Amino acid sequence: MLDLGGRTFAIVFGEDLLPRVKDADGKVHADLPKPSKSDAKDLAKAAKTKLAALKKDARTTASLQIARMERAMRSARAISASVFTSCFAEHPWMTHLARRFVWGAYEGTSLKSSFRVAEDGSLANVDDAAFELSPEMTVTLLHPLALPKGEVERWGQLFADYEILQPFPQLARPVFTIEDAERTTKVLSRYDGRTVSYSALRGLEARGWERWYDASVQMAQRLDSKSVVVLGTEPGWHPSETAADIEPQRIDGLHLTIEGDGFGSLPPLVFSEIVYDLETLTSSS
Repeated sequence: MLDLGGRTFAIVFGEDLLPRVKDADGKVHADLPKPSKSDAKDLAKAAKTKLAALKKDARTTASLQIARMERAMRSARAISASVFTSCFAEHPWMTHLARRFVWGAYEGTSLKSSFRVAEDGSLANVDDAAFELSPEMTVTLLHPLALPKGEVERWGQLFADYEILQPFPQLARPVFTIEDAERTTKVLSRYDGRTVSYSALRGLEARGWERWYDASVQMAQRLDSKSVVVLGTEPGWHPSETAADIEPQRIDGLHLTIEGDGFGSLPPLVFSEIVYDLETLTSSS
């Protein structure tokens, strides 16, 4: 609440996760209205300062949490029902973000139901019927590959009906499958020869990739303790070079270091997300 002396405003959050103020009549304003004669000058000034600081914090926090949630979806990270309830569904700020995704309730490794957080804080399934999350369940931010057949489209229609916008592609996320000829290979060549900029390559770091130091610097992603994919690029670059001096890079194979078989041994979600990153990389350069 923001107390201006003569008037009081409640802080609410919009779809962009930024704070707004709601007056006594329920009208929402993007900012505090102009001071009135009934307002106390010191209280009005303090309220304005507090709201400005909250907006700044919300922008930073939203960006960090959205990136964190996308990483959780990419890795199928599971959390307990109690953590989901306290840190997402019933959290006064995170609930605004939680409402914009489809979640999965698991018993062991079995998906019992997909669900969303409704506007009133309750949980609802794809039929828009009430869903109860049991304490023994775990919760995952669902990748479209984890949804039963047909549910991606049904959820997409439901979100469209409610005009729910997602901060990153979940339901509309492209899914990529491995080709038979790629299952036993450890070098994926479907993007070979495409030219990408140095800045675009470094942009992969926001998606969990890192710089890989060999004869020259490449970009790589660690899949687990034994598996790494290294994106080969020519001519590569030296760590001492500045960004302005590094010329555009030509993709020369995605190389998999793994014990056993080739790309076919990777889980479908992991393979899809690797290719999604390369698709995004090459389409943006």
